[in-house]
Amino acid sequence: FPSHDTIGNIEALLEVIPGAILFRDTKGKLKLSIPDSAKTSAEVSVATLTDDVLISGIEYSQPDANDKLNRVKLTYANSGKDFASDSYEYKNETYLAEDNGIVLSTEITLAGVSNIYQASGIAKAIVNETRIASYRFETSHQTLFLEPGDVVRLNSARNDIDRYVRITNMRMNEEFAIEIDAIAYDPSIYVYDSTVIENNYNRPQFDFSIGQVTGFGANLLTSTDALIGSIELTWTDADDIAVAEN
Repeated sequence: FPSHDTIGNIEALLEVIPGAILFRDTKGKLKLSIPDSAKTSAEVSVATLTDDVLISGIEYSQPDANDKLNRVKLTYANSGKDFASDSYEYKNETYLAEDNGIVLSTEITLAGVSNIYQASGIAKAIVNETRIASYRFETSHQTLFLEPGDVVRLNSARNDIDRYVRITNMRMNEEFAIEIDAIAYDPSIYVYDSTVIENNYNRPQFDFSIGQVTGFGANLLTSTDALIGSIELTWTDADDIAVAEN
């Protein structure tokens, strides 16, 4: 995108990775956090937040019915088809049944997606993310070392909660408290599991080599004693002198 700086363009490319949370600090450094389904929640957790640092209650909310999805259609430029406009539609029958058969759908266009495997992963992640519980709470300045994308254990006896959450946003308020938004940590919803095999579109191959002329000759047309001489040049054209497309 011409209007973006270098890091902004990198961000746009990385946003198409399922489950990725990007954090750009004040120095321009870019941090990318991706859920790791090969590790347990405890293994990826970077901290435990207890009542010692929690200075507010924990707001817990399930997605609103208007925000849930069970179907998504994603449009993208397919590199396997000479970057022609293509689309992938994902339907989650389990969610559809939970929604009493009501189709909850949306259509999205993503410039960074270039193949059906990316489209499949992103489409599934978009639907799954609309089903994740969210949390909001405040902590003391002791949690300033945390960054969006970090997984933490939220363990509060006062709020009767003990679960792993993933930070999506952090901000400091006027009272120097850290306001944190988070979602339930579930790496299983961010997976590439497409079984679709897509055949690449083979573009026509053209031979652009240029052949040389043959049979080159020069014939003198006037007398060698003439003031002005004329010479005739002759040659045989190469086979590729003309190109025609049917």
